[in-house]
Amino acid sequence: LLVRPVIIESIAVVESGRRGDAIRFEKHWWKKLRFASREAKAFDKAKNHKDWGKRWDQFKAMDEICRSDALLNPRARNAAILCHSLGFAQIMGFNHRLCGYEDPREWLSANMSIDGQVQCFVAFIENSPILHRAMRAENLQTVAYHYNGPKHRRYDLKLARTISAILREQQHA
Repeated sequence: LLVRPVIIESIAVVESGRRGDAIRFEKHWWKKLRFASREAKAFDKAKNHKDWGKRWDQFKAMDEICRSDALLNPRARNAAILCHSLGFAQIMGFNHRLCGYEDPREWLSANMSIDGQVQCFVAFIENSPILHRAMRAENLQTVAYHYNGPKHRRYDLKLARTISAILREQQHA
């Protein structure tokens, strides 16, 4: 990517604490993407548990309902995948095409390993030219906007603080 490794590492720290098993549910996307079955609506008020295992259990339950709802509405099949972010970089499922996967389930499968997450991350950045240029130029405001969206909530400042902390750690190591 021709990006300083500390930039990528800072994203991994801010997004997931460097955890490859990280998963995050985005409720507002769920409400837009899910089929309106009674079972699916039961997750409309779901939250991200502090326990990572419980987050994965919730995802699996949601995905099972989506597969069932797909019998009535085929678009519902992948709703649980599309409204979650996964892995160390926390890329949203609806970005599966930018990661090089036409099928969201293939994207999900790839994200079950660190190697797959790295491949998804690299493809995502390469297929997002403005983000890629911003990362290479270390323009953290533009990185924040294009990585986390217009409501990035001071993400650029989080990245800057994290980069400084990582560089301090490296100097003391």
